[in-house]
Amino acid sequence: MESAPKIAVVGFSARAAAQCARRQGYEVIAVDVCKDRDLLCDCQEHYQLHEPNWHVDFNARHPTAPILLVGGMENRSEVLEKCQWNALRSGASGIQLRILRSLDNWAAWAVACDLDWPVTLRDIDEIQRVDEMYPGCEWLVKPFAGAGGNGIVEWTVNEGRDWALSNEPKTCYIQQRLPGDSIGVTFLSSKVGSTVVGATASWKSEASFMGGPVYAYRGSYGPIALPCEQLERLQRFATLVGIESGLLGLWQADFLLHQGELTLLEINPRWSASMDLLDVGLSTPLIQYHFACIRNSLSRERFLQVSLECFEQAQRSRKSMIGKLIVYASLPCVVTQFQSDRWWSQRWTGDMNCSANRYQLADIPNPSTKVSAGDPLLTVMATGSSPEALMAELQRGKIEVLDRS
Repeated sequence: MESAPKIAVVGFSARAAAQCARRQGYEVIAVDVCKDRDLLCDCQEHYQLHEPNWHVDFNARHPTAPILLVGGMENRSEVLEKCQWNALRSGASGIQLRILRSLDNWAAWAVACDLDWPVTLRDIDEIQRVDEMYPGCEWLVKPFAGAGGNGIVEWTVNEGRDWALSNEPKTCYIQQRLPGDSIGVTFLSSKVGSTVVGATASWKSEASFMGGPVYAYRGSYGPIALPCEQLERLQRFATLVGIESGLLGLWQADFLLHQGELTLLEINPRWSASMDLLDVGLSTPLIQYHFACIRNSLSRERFLQVSLECFEQAQRSRKSMIGKLIVYASLPCVVTQFQSDRWWSQRWTGDMNCSANRYQLADIPNPSTKVSAGDPLLTVMATGSSPEALMAELQRGKIEVLDRS
């Protein structure tokens, strides 16, 4: 009997990608920080990302396992390069990560594809003259190495001048705050072309989302439909980015959608936190497509077929969608055996047919896990016929989790 193909899922939290990979027939080697209970259930081996020399044993034991990057790895090209040193593995390179995380490239690619790009300040002289050059604008400080919205803070001109003068914009940049709904678009690139896969929408940060950093990722829902005109621009964007970066496999970009216009915010050359919603909601085997693209085993004819199917699905409104909501700990805690077991009994199985549309739980911490106030505790998952129905069920799950914690 032929053994299952291996894939290594590497990043801050690997559960969602590992679960999709396991469901699609892969043997998963996971490298992450969280070491969630449901991740350990779905992976063959686990390495701790914070261990300084984890890559030594990983390279020795799995020298050819292709890599799927997940959260936070877009800014850790040096870690990725350690995995590829003297190893014959497929996947993104450190050079490609740096190309895809360049502000200059983001701006150029957006303009070339008729997408908007926010005013972005990195030069001290520009920052000093910001009220003269851009009167009345609102601003955000964004760290280059941030992930999931962590580290983003509001910036006001008068209060921020001293900060701008004492902190050269090497670790962060200032960007105009614009109105709109935040959406995440998933793309797939191969040797023969790139395509839009689908889109999800992020939950807004409102008063009901107490706990966690202000601009941190709260969760999302989807798949959502986009009109043909927007998809055609996104398709041009996918093609350009794929050609100029050379990246193969899955990647994602965040946009603001406002009055029919799309504004690029950032590109993440990795599996994103909302891709499992598309994987399940569209019945699209994203891990299989990623694996085939980085191994260059997807023929031109098959890729064009996949691209056409994805484009058609991305325009289609759906009667049912999936949502997730990140629950942040309101107080520091240590997870008990009882809590972990109870959450485990309600675990998300990656199925659209949740029991009676009742919420389920994912990213479940193991007993004795220490969680600081403001850190993610777990994720609530649900299916529903509308964003409103989803949010009602997700909030119910969040309240029950926190009330019983």
